[in-house]
Amino acid sequence: MSTAERIYRLLLQLYPSQHRQAYGAQMLQLARDLERDARQDGGRHIPILYVRLVLDGIRNAGIEHLEAFMASNRIQPAAWLTVLLAAIPGLLVVLSRRTSARLYSIY
Repeated sequence: MSTAERIYRLLLQLYPSQHRQAYGAQMLQLARDLERDARQDGGRHIPILYVRLVLDGIRNAGIEHLEAFMASNRIQPAAWLTVLLAAIPGLLVVLSRRTSARLYSIY
C-alpha cells in the first residue's frame, strides 16, 4: 500500500459515510495514481503531494459534511430572506436618490 493511499484512507474517515461508500474506492485510486505519477517525475514532488492530499482531504470532507447537512433539509432558506436579498439593490438605489436630492435642495 502506498503512502498516499494510507494518508487518504485516514482522511476518508473524515467524510460522511454515504460519501465514503459511494466514492471511497475512486478516491483511493486517484491517490495511488497521483503518487505513481509523482514518482515517475523523479519523486521530488511527493512531499508536496502528501501536503496537498491532506489539505484537500480536510477541506473537501468539510464541504461534503456541509452538503450532507443541507441535503437533510434541516436548513431551508426562508422565503422572506430571498425577497429581502432581491430587494436590497433596489432599496439602495431609491435611498441614494432621495439622499442626493435632499443634499442638492439644501444648496
